[in-house]
Amino acid sequence: MSDAALETARARLKNAIDEIAKLEADAETIRNRQAQIRAEIDKLNSFIAIWYEMAGQQPPESAELRVNSVDTDARRSRPRNPDRTYVANMAVSIIRDAGRPLSRRELFDQLSQQGISIQGKDPEMVLSTMLWREKNIIQRIPSEGYWPAGETPPRSPIS
Repeated sequence: MSDAALETARARLKNAIDEIAKLEADAETIRNRQAQIRAEIDKLNSFIAIWYEMAGQQPPESAELRVNSVDTDARRSRPRNPDRTYVANMAVSIIRDAGRPLSRRELFDQLSQQGISIQGKDPEMVLSTMLWREKNIIQRIPSEGYWPAGETPPRSPIS
């Protein structure tokens, strides 16, 4: 009976992880669209300001709807990344599917393909730091890559 309970829990965990990945992808799509719209607003505001300047006129105070994108709460000084525990669990799932340790680049690419966006000055290093902080979930094996914590990786073929 415990095997069925374990399989049910694993299936529910995978569904929850998949749903979070979809929501993260949807949120990223929304953030990208907001950025596009803000850029359009900035462009239009600039055009209108230049038009009044070139026409030698003062813009009327209430005539234009001026939305300044830097004043919105949606702007952040740092990008918001997904929860590192979530990312580590997704990485373990990807590694298990691959059946071998994966490099940071391979994990980053696979996570991106699943809609998980990791941002920062060096996104791959951000991923590395996230995984390093989740040592109870995932481990880095030098010269091999990442593997689930506490598990022995398969032996690499000798060349």
